[in-house]
Amino acid sequence: AVLFLGAALSISAVVPFNGFIGEWITYQALFSNTMNGNIILDIVSMLSIATLAFAGALALATFVKAYGITFLGRPRNEHSENAQEVPKSMNIGIGLLVGLCLLIGILPMTLISIADKTISSMVGKSLVSKMTGDFFIAVYPITIGSNSISPLTGVVLLAIIAAMAFWVAKLVGGKTVERKFGTWDCGFEGLNSRMQYTSSGYSKPLNIVFRFLFRPTRKLVQEGNHRYHPDKMKYVVTTEPIFEKYLYEPILQMIKRISNYAKQNVQTGSIHAYLIYIFIMVLILMLYNKLA
Repeated sequence: AVLFLGAALSISAVVPFNGFIGEWITYQALFSNTMNGNIILDIVSMLSIATLAFAGALALATFVKAYGITFLGRPRNEHSENAQEVPKSMNIGIGLLVGLCLLIGILPMTLISIADKTISSMVGKSLVSKMTGDFFIAVYPITIGSNSISPLTGVVLLAIIAAMAFWVAKLVGGKTVERKFGTWDCGFEGLNSRMQYTSSGYSKPLNIVFRFLFRPTRKLVQEGNHRYHPDKMKYVVTTEPIFEKYLYEPILQMIKRISNYAKQNVQTGSIHAYLIYIFIMVLILMLYNKLA
């Protein structure tokens, strides 16, 4: 659970893991593009910044759900309740990967310096020469004219804004009084595994917000003769796979049609037809070489 948490924080671009470093450098590159005075490049860069921020927020929500549903709460079946720790060799393998993610996040300039040698040989420009700092807190602002982007400054500003927001809330809300009461539990003695928060319940707010894309459908099925006290109820929520339906499936069908055509009309098994294909290809290559 601890190692999965570290990996989840890394892929969600949370400080101080390598995912944050990658997104941080990408943000700096996109912000630097907005300083060139090209209106088209400015618009594309700002849209890219917004898209990257949105993707990061979705990734964080996804892995909060994955970690919470998997490792937190009550076990939902006997197998989960009696789960045993995996062998140490498996933890060592995962631990090495998570450790590297943490090491890169704490000492980013080490890896960036290695990658910069390859990048500079390809594009003729060095990134490291424009960066400063060796550790995370002293991170490498890329200077853009007289401006610079520093994560340390961002952390300080965020702390100041949070403190001001708390102070305003206290000022407007007045003095708070703590009251403790027993939770109304509808007659139940305690929570059981059937009351656990599910992954579908967690992601439902996202489905509601993006229902114009997912187009969810809901179906309630009741079993039994009594209308108000059915023997069994089944609630099913389905979403429309828009990418599979409108993007991947048409491409797949087109590839199938081309493949079937090639199978029936090109790969006929005739040696004479194959020789003609080779002859035509040789002529095309000769003509191309002549024109080139």
